[in-house]
Amino acid sequence: ECWKIELQPHPDAPVVWGRLLYWVRVGDNLPARIDYFDEKGERIRHLLYSDHKVIGNRKISTRWVMHNDIKEGRQTEIRLLEMQFDVKISDRVFSFRELERGD
Repeated sequence: ECWKIELQPHPDAPVVWGRLLYWVRVGDNLPARIDYFDEKGERIRHLLYSDHKVIGNRKISTRWVMHNDIKEGRQTEIRLLEMQFDVKISDRVFSFRELERGD
């Protein structure tokens, strides 16, 4: 069972999606799926979340698969193998200078 949340951009927003339909699992509030629609209302991609595991005392989806609904059989998969939470990161990392360097 999922909640469905429809996300629509502000009319002036410079975005590439017409709207998103975000599916959230009722039992644990984890994402289940996101449907991406173009400005004509046609679904062009969908992202599926699976392989839910507890890592660092947090339940997360460790497999994300983005399916291209226009080009059948095309997909991109991300698998999260390790994660660290509450790691101290210096504010300097997010300075304009560091971000422009891109290291």
